[in-house]
Amino acid sequence: MTACSRAAARRCMLGQPKSCTKAHRQEPEALAHHFTEAGLNDLGIEWWGKAGDQALRRSAFKEAIAHLGKAIEMADKGGGDTAGAAPIRQRLKLQTDYARAIAWSRGYAADETKAAGARVQELVSGTTISQSASTPTTSRSRRTC
Repeated sequence: MTACSRAAARRCMLGQPKSCTKAHRQEPEALAHHFTEAGLNDLGIEWWGKAGDQALRRSAFKEAIAHLGKAIEMADKGGGDTAGAAPIRQRLKLQTDYARAIAWSRGYAADETKAAGARVQELVSGTTISQSASTPTTSRSRRTC
């Protein structure tokens, strides 16, 4: 955690765009790095996810895998600053984007793709269980193909 990283992250977080470098505005991974180094995990996860999204839009799959993998790793370690773990919707989006990047990079039959898809299913199952537990009168039907 360098003082430069903390100061840069703080200025950008406070919405002082003149103090943010061009790299911070155009490359979200630079800002994500600053947030991560400053120990601002919620913001780090958010910006690593944005960097992954940007890489996916450019079809830079290896970059997307790296950025999204970093965000997932932080989220799995209880990266959320306020409540421990990152919100399930955020984690599901990160994992789904990661699975897409892996599939497009390595193919749908690759073991990594299958593992990433299985992780998405685990997150979805966890969401469904917690939602049905909070609203027991609502029944949900599953479509099968």
